[in-house]
Amino acid sequence: MLQNEIIKETVASDTGEPLVIVNLSYPTLPKKKIPFQKDPLRAHFVPFYRKAAEGFLDFARKELAQKAKKNPEGTPPCGAVLRWTLQNDTDETLCISVEGSVFDGTDTFAITKDERIWDKKTGLLVQNGK
Repeated sequence: MLQNEIIKETVASDTGEPLVIVNLSYPTLPKKKIPFQKDPLRAHFVPFYRKAAEGFLDFARKELAQKAKKNPEGTPPCGAVLRWTLQNDTDETLCISVEGSVFDGTDTFAITKDERIWDKKTGLLVQNGK
């Protein structure tokens, strides 16, 4: 039922040097012939994760890339990794967890593992966070 969209991207400088390497995997649901409004889970779930993925990419492309430009020459490229994975799938709910890390050229920062539980019938979050 659940599918993953995978984005692998390298943000490069004007000279082509890699500044940020992004590896992102986020969940989506298979396309159906019925409209979003008639499928509450798809109507809420798909845009939620798409927007979260776009926000993470925006952070990597802008803020992390700016940080990378200020790093001393010879510093490895910055990295941004984020992955949402299915933890549990029942008849009533979907549980998705997220984990990842950001490397700013000097330090690595773990993204706090977090979970979201979705009600399949209503399409709404029933639990937000751990």
